[in-house]
Amino acid sequence: MVRQEVLVLDIASDPSLVAQYIDHHAPGNVPPAVLASIRSAGIHNMRIFNFADRLVMLIDVDDDFDFAKKAASDGGNPEVEKWERLMEKFQREIPDPHGKQTDKWKHTQLCFDLSQHK
Repeated sequence: MVRQEVLVLDIASDPSLVAQYIDHHAPGNVPPAVLASIRSAGIHNMRIFNFADRLVMLIDVDDDFDFAKKAASDGGNPEVEKWERLMEKFQREIPDPHGKQTDKWKHTQLCFDLSQHK
């Protein structure tokens, strides 16, 4: 079974930095080791959408996918660490007003599902 997760993150409000971020994610620009790390973690598909200074990531994952395991695996991968350092210059963490989420990408909560309505 596959489930979907939706995460949010802000990006620098400088249009040139936004353009660079988008270019880094264009086909052929993401390092193969980063793509392999994503896929080997049980992520079937990942899409990132941009509007102004906000990013929204949709990921389709295995039911047993675990964000903590993915982070631990990435921590031992020099290519993924290099990519993350590069991305940090573009990304701005959204503060969690409750202090519960400490990761830079914040998990969203589903509040409406059309399929549940008649």
